[in-house]
Amino acid sequence: YLQRAEPSRRADESTEKMNERYMMWEEAMTTVRGRAEIIIAKQRHGPTGTVHLRFYPQATKFDNLEDEDDYGDPRDAGGGPLPAGDVPF
Repeated sequence: YLQRAEPSRRADESTEKMNERYMMWEEAMTTVRGRAEIIIAKQRHGPTGTVHLRFYPQATKFDNLEDEDDYGDPRDAGGGPLPAGDVPF
């Protein structure tokens, strides 16, 4: 899972290696920000598989992911403004 805490420095690790590992972790977190994945492992009368969704943390809302490349702005904390016409509450 990518939801683990930030990497910390290991006892036998140089500062340079730690910085490299931290940058890789930060890049991975930026890549998936604003996305969610639901894994359908069992279903009585239907297919199993994975569904990719868009996540809006400001409203705790999930929405269809328009396109697999629809990551949103990585600096945004999860997807920008809500789609027009949707009221989260």
